[in-house]
Amino acid sequence: MSEYRGAALRLLWWATLVELVLVRVVSRVGIFIPKTGVVLSVYQVLMSAGEVAFSFSLFMGVILLGLALAGHRWWGMALGVLAGVMVMIVTGPVPSPAWSLGVALVLAAAVAVMGIASLRSVREPWECGLLSTVLTVHLVGYLTTVGQLAWTVLGLPGEPPLAGAALRAGELLAAVAPIWLAVPLLRAAWAGAVGLGRAAALGATGAAALALAYTINADLTAILAMYSLGFTLSWPAALYLAALGLGLPGLAAAVRRNPDRGLALGLLFLAGYSLGVNQQHLIVLAGWALLGPPAPAAAPRPSATEEVTLA
Repeated sequence: MSEYRGAALRLLWWATLVELVLVRVVSRVGIFIPKTGVVLSVYQVLMSAGEVAFSFSLFMGVILLGLALAGHRWWGMALGVLAGVMVMIVTGPVPSPAWSLGVALVLAAAVAVMGIASLRSVREPWECGLLSTVLTVHLVGYLTTVGQLAWTVLGLPGEPPLAGAALRAGELLAAVAPIWLAVPLLRAAWAGAVGLGRAAALGATGAAALALAYTINADLTAILAMYSLGFTLSWPAALYLAALGLGLPGLAAAVRRNPDRGLALGLLFLAGYSLGVNQQHLIVLAGWALLGPPAPAAAPRPSATEEVTLA
């Protein structure tokens, strides 16, 4: 089972990465691309590839969620599968606010259960800080959505109080979360166990790319960040630069230490902060399911020879 889960994880990772670049980023800058000749043909090919990647990542999200929960206790499987099924149902026509409220409540419960189970299984303080921060971010997002939907269902005017402040606080935590990934890498470098050459280059490249985007057009950068990962970039730019500069090398180091666990952590970041489509919800569910502890293995059944001996 583990080899199938690992293969599904890698397929989902690459499909989501391609979808992020082509659908959430390139499609948004399409209005600035000349729609003539070869440029138009290339753009259409990229958009078609992005749609395929999106559909494939959706399919692999369901598969991986099932594989990840196969070895978990019944409550994890029940909540995760139910949440995944409800997300799939929502892909059709626009649901009613009451139905959406039910989906949001189930998703929040599933993430809370699997997130708490994941926290109970970690021993490293930095990983506990990372998972606590990410879990808080997801719960803030889901519970804010629950509040907004309940407000609509009850027919109350305006917006729920503190909804905007909660989302902004959630974005702050979402920007801080990647920095946790760099803690073990920096600690190992301080002890002289590893060098920071490649890691520093990777982090500097990511931070420099974001700084250049800020310099060229800060408003467009914020729009792309919103549509791609759900960030409004309303906090100081230094925070987001630090998140990229430290988070990228930290994630790369986590993947080197433990590929499956590192990629599962990466799924939580690829999904983004403000989850807008079913695919992102499935990625979050699959990531948490992979990080949670499996059910205890059943004791091996004694062989016929051993039974006779014991008798």
